[in-house]
Amino acid sequence: MQRMLAVRMQCLFRIAVILFLGVELVLYPPREHPGASIAIVSVYAVWAILLWMSAPQRGLGIQVVWWTVIVDLVALTVLLTVSGSFSDTSWSSPLMDDALALVPVMAAFQFRARFTLAITVCAAVLYVVGIGIGQGNANPYWDYTSSHALFILLLGAGCALLSLVQRKRVRLIGALFQHRAWLLARIMDAEERERDELAEALHDGALQTVLAARHDIDEAVAEHPSDALLRAERALEDATAQLRSTVTSLHSEILDSQGLAVALRYLAERTAQRSGLDVRVECEIASAGAADRMLHRAAVELLNNVVKHARANAARIRLSSPREGWARLEVSDDGIGITADILRDKAASGHLGISSHRGRIEGAGGTFTLRNNVPTGTSAEVLVPMDQSDFEGSPLSALIEEERRSGIRSWS
Repeated sequence: MQRMLAVRMQCLFRIAVILFLGVELVLYPPREHPGASIAIVSVYAVWAILLWMSAPQRGLGIQVVWWTVIVDLVALTVLLTVSGSFSDTSWSSPLMDDALALVPVMAAFQFRARFTLAITVCAAVLYVVGIGIGQGNANPYWDYTSSHALFILLLGAGCALLSLVQRKRVRLIGALFQHRAWLLARIMDAEERERDELAEALHDGALQTVLAARHDIDEAVAEHPSDALLRAERALEDATAQLRSTVTSLHSEILDSQGLAVALRYLAERTAQRSGLDVRVECEIASAGAADRMLHRAAVELLNNVVKHARANAARIRLSSPREGWARLEVSDDGIGITADILRDKAASGHLGISSHRGRIEGAGGTFTLRNNVPTGTSAEVLVPMDQSDFEGSPLSALIEEERRSGIRSWS
């Protein structure tokens, strides 16, 4: 995210530079080839705008757009050559004279210090060579030319140091994000172990006791039929069904063995049988990879809320992949809807189901969106990355150890 923002800001800065160059060419027309100079700036501007517009759609990153700074260097050098900035000592254009000094600033957005230094050296050399070729022995300002080249080198060195600092910050942000995902994975593993243990305890303890009581009641009904025994038998049947449903929700063998799509269909069938709700399932993908369990828990919670609070007749579960590496779960209903005030009231009163799932999803780098349907009902959307792999160790700890060994403690 930070790298993508840097790319967008670099594009905006490039457009601003080109805009000022165009204004200067109008206010201070060059003596040599003014039409060609304006044409070069126009083509340069069109390319910069197209690059800015395509950056978010193509997901351009730092490794992809390094060549754009080389294009900047070439374009500005050609512009200075054609406009006569290198050869005409009498033409004074404030920004045009310093155009090559702006290239290291553009390179600083790459977060690559060595690349920024290389571009800086190239800009300084091209400036000196351009002046030397353009004016030759007639140049009476070699002291100014040398000072300006040194200024480009000094500015570029500062930009390189800034790139180094920003790169460290981006790495730290990435490590913090991975560390949060790592902690979330540990928490979810602990919760899964607790749920499995609870499911086994209910199955081997309470459920077996209820089944034994049902067997005794069946024998009693066969020997001495009575309404009281029949009511007790029905109550035990209901208790057995509830316990089995609870054990299944705590430990879904179907999810582990057959995947998320099958588990969602089973969840829909079980919910429909239990509540009479018409639940439809659409699955465009069979699995969301390591995010299967998180999405399944979210679907269980959302569907339970529909049954308990929505007063709905129908619900829909849709599993899809909007883009590579991401999974989206949508649960919608035709009930009475929900507002932000209701969510806050439920959280304040201790009903933290939705809030806890939202925290887990956002902690894993996803998004949780809850909104009202049109004309009625509620729609919940969960968007998460499929890669929620468990790390061998804390990424943050690994990064800090790496920086400690290199002698850099920029965030200590």
